[in-house]
Amino acid sequence: MSRGMSPPPSAVIVVGLGHGDEGKGRTVDALVRKNRADLVLRYNGGPQAAHHVVSPDGRRHCFSQLGAGSFVEAVGTAIAGTVAFDPLSWHLEARVLAEAGVPTHPFTPGLFTVDPGSVVVTPYHRLLNRAMETQRGAGRHGSCGMGVGVAVLDAERGGMPVVRVADLFVPDALEQRVSLLRLMCLDRAEQLVDLGSCESRDALAVFIAALRNYPAELYVRSIAAVVEVLGETGCEPASARLERHPIVVCEGAQGALLDRYGGYFPYCTPSPTTGANARALLADSGRNVRTVGVLRAYSTRHGAGPLTTECPALLRRVPADDNPTGPWQGAMRVGWFDAVAARYGVELDGHIDEIALTSADRIAGLGKGRIARAYEYRGPGGELDAFFEVERSGGRILLTRLKVLDEPTLQALAARTKLLGACEPIYDELDLWPKSDWRLERPRGHRALDAFVELLQRPDVLGRPVSSVGFGPRAADTLWLGDAGPGRASVTRG
Repeated sequence: MSRGMSPPPSAVIVVGLGHGDEGKGRTVDALVRKNRADLVLRYNGGPQAAHHVVSPDGRRHCFSQLGAGSFVEAVGTAIAGTVAFDPLSWHLEARVLAEAGVPTHPFTPGLFTVDPGSVVVTPYHRLLNRAMETQRGAGRHGSCGMGVGVAVLDAERGGMPVVRVADLFVPDALEQRVSLLRLMCLDRAEQLVDLGSCESRDALAVFIAALRNYPAELYVRSIAAVVEVLGETGCEPASARLERHPIVVCEGAQGALLDRYGGYFPYCTPSPTTGANARALLADSGRNVRTVGVLRAYSTRHGAGPLTTECPALLRRVPADDNPTGPWQGAMRVGWFDAVAARYGVELDGHIDEIALTSADRIAGLGKGRIARAYEYRGPGGELDAFFEVERSGGRILLTRLKVLDEPTLQALAARTKLLGACEPIYDELDLWPKSDWRLERPRGHRALDAFVELLQRPDVLGRPVSSVGFGPRAADTLWLGDAGPGRASVTRG
């Protein structure tokens, strides 16, 4: 490149490879600083995201709809049209950041934009979502109870009024649409009473009463304050916003194992959770794109569904301080590193270039650790070969790899999930690294960490380089082992 020429535009896509809670927020914050990005693009999910970030001066925030790079001065957020948007919860989050003295909070003109085509999540979606989960009883799917799934599926299926961000700027038409939406959500909630058990009917009555007592005109008046803050400049297609920012970090929500097209159905979300949405937005941008898959150094999951390596004893030693039990998604669950599930997340996305490993400090000093390289199937007969690579030896059935299915049906995904429920992990034991201040002691000499990283990088495990290891919540708690993106990777911004 000749002197004076600008570097080519670039983007780093951040993808969770587990069940969510992998550490995407701290990874985005670190990558924004390292690559000197000035825009975070949110490309999937919605207000149910909970991305914890700790700033260099110790301020904490759990980012929901704002980009997790917002602690860095002059870094903005763009919400893509593939993201569900809750105006009221966004407005509350913005106020919290403004009151905390964050200099680039979204009330700063020009720093926050949302695509006019984004589906709006209303309180009516949230109330119906919670009524549906209540009706399911013990069969809950583990929803966050924020109404995102209801809003997204209604927008896809048709037959229900859909509110999009562009509609917020037309008050009269908005009130008519919201009035109909409220009545239809109320009707669906009332129908759940006939399906639910006697025990659930009193609980359902609470949500039905709330729907009846929240008139559309009250919601529309509440939205007026949000529209005033957004203004005309705050409603902009993500593609237009991208054109003004040469270096972008694209922030995903949830994790690949929750993907609607390949996750552990029915314990998944009704939207893509791989980097597919971001790649579609960037396809014609001419950018140098790199995708970073995020994994903890151990396994986690909120709520119901398979977690093959779950270990209650480990949870007692690795408390989930940043992930409290939620009334809808349930408690945080913990297990040892699951290489089978992690490899499936890598292959399901199909474009992972490197791995960001997080929360290595949480298991430091535990002495011995475990990593699951295969499962033993202990259930009745089933179509195992359709879903797994299978080894049969000495009467044992070993599952060494989850297959990525071509255009799977929901029935097929559900059948695979049922088979996973009859699996037990087969572990390799390994030494864990000691507790230490990794910012002061560059841990290249810690052979246990080197061995763990080398194992993950093997072609038969993850087959991708580990470019960073996180030893705490701050960006400065990151050991960089590789380029970690196509931007100005050699320059770190504190």
